[in-house]
Amino acid sequence: MEKSKVIILKKTKHGESDLILHALKPDGSKISLFAGGALRSKKRFGGGILEPTHYLEVHFQKPTRSRDSTLYTLKEAKLLKDFASLRSDLDRLEIGLYFVKILYQLSAEDTLDSHGLFNLLGNALSAAQSSEALKLLRLHFDIKLLAQLGEIEPFDGAEQFLHIPVSEHLQIEISDAKRLYLQDQIKYQINRSLSDRNLDIEHSN
Repeated sequence: MEKSKVIILKKTKHGESDLILHALKPDGSKISLFAGGALRSKKRFGGGILEPTHYLEVHFQKPTRSRDSTLYTLKEAKLLKDFASLRSDLDRLEIGLYFVKILYQLSAEDTLDSHGLFNLLGNALSAAQSSEALKLLRLHFDIKLLAQLGEIEPFDGAEQFLHIPVSEHLQIEISDAKRLYLQDQIKYQINRSLSDRNLDIEHSN
């Protein structure tokens, strides 16, 4: 039996009552978890704790017989933080779900990408709960994510974002015109990365 803290990136229904979860571990790697009977088990997984953006402590093990050696069996899950304020506002929820979706799409399965990814995501989700500059926060997150994954190409104006934590994004002084310019630059780079993976994600201002 193994134990880890994780942030849920994605969940998929499997059969009538099972879930497959994709989560980010503190070392920056992703893990896939099979939650058998999760949709009917109120004792083990009640209260909707297996939701994208949730921060959990999980106990899991690799099945003795499985065709998919990367799929672990989730035995227990404890909610550590649900970032509840995200679900009180549609814009905040939207950006929180964007963070986990784009990280899931760009990071590799069961591969150590960056020890900083976990902290980046956690800090971005925390900031999204109260930030009054969600567009700036999203841009900041995108730039730092691509930088940590080694997929960013230098462009004018990105440097200040790289040296400031996303939790302090409000310290960045930038005009709307400059922000829009940077959004176009980062959108191009993200779409190129997604295209390399045959994926797509909506980007908006």
